[in-house]
Amino acid sequence: MRRTQREGGVHWTLATQPLTPHAEGFPAALVSRQRFRNVPAAWVVNSRYAALPMAARIPYVLWEATTLSDEIAATSGTAARRAGLGTGLGAALHSTLLPLNRQIERASYRRAAVLLAMSEHTRACMIMEHDVPPDRVTCLPHPPTSAYLTALAAARARAQERPSGMRLLFVGRADDPRKNFGLLEEAYVLARARAAELSLTVVGPHTPVWRSRLSLDAARDNVSFLGSVPLDELVRAYLSHDLLVVSSRQEGFGIVVAEALHAGLPVLSTRCGGPEHTIASSRAGVLVEHDARTFADALVRLTHDVGCRQEMGARGRAFAERELSFEVFAHRVGEITDTVIGGNPRR
Repeated sequence: MRRTQREGGVHWTLATQPLTPHAEGFPAALVSRQRFRNVPAAWVVNSRYAALPMAARIPYVLWEATTLSDEIAATSGTAARRAGLGTGLGAALHSTLLPLNRQIERASYRRAAVLLAMSEHTRACMIMEHDVPPDRVTCLPHPPTSAYLTALAAARARAQERPSGMRLLFVGRADDPRKNFGLLEEAYVLARARAAELSLTVVGPHTPVWRSRLSLDAARDNVSFLGSVPLDELVRAYLSHDLLVVSSRQEGFGIVVAEALHAGLPVLSTRCGGPEHTIASSRAGVLVEHDARTFADALVRLTHDVGCRQEMGARGRAFAERELSFEVFAHRVGEITDTVIGGNPRR
């Protein structure tokens, strides 16, 4: 365990060697629980980190991004190995130990003082998988960081050069099997055969092994792989493209969708969980099934319908500023924390 002083307060790091997704912190938590017994309340982001407040009997708010079952169903050891993300044994171990981890996950839900989900999709999974009473868990959407929003406002204040053509943007770890980049690759090739002005920018880290397996050619297919980029460059990417594309099999929330809406960028996404409610509620994008031809048809249609994209972008920005602002989020966090500290949480 390491204690560090940072801006905003003291930070503790429990150094553990992960064995299972949910039990990794229990040994360290049991050793350290006396040190934290006087902490009045805690926030836990994802149930796999609930070990310490559970062991120390600290009232805690559990804010869940995704359930383990929902996440594991969207990947495999084979897919991870083919992407160059290790041997795939970790994914196989997590799948094997899923029954144990589901019990730990359920216990962390039942002991939470307040139970939150990042999306309506995750809320539904929590209720269905663990028999959580529907009125026990509420939704707290995840806004972009204040740093992102500050950078976005600064970039928007400057003149932005928008290149010609229909520019698609993918943001995320493209080699993660859950992101299902292969579907986007196939759909993009089909769409470019009908709309040659299409281009694709891929922002996010990926392994050389994954990249070598792609059939896309940067020059021939008008694709740019930028890798990880600084925040300012990420903001410029959102502001200089015409459509965010999400091809995922599964997302607990989909923070890239929230970032895109704040930038006024419409979204084309598969039905993958977390983004669905945001896109449907904001009317700032299009949802499609996991089929390359359907995805390609939507790409071509949106390429030719500039007015539709502009309307979706405007609706998305208005929705984001109203529902996904950092100020609204911070206010809710403060109210919830005060409730827990005040001793009136729902057990």
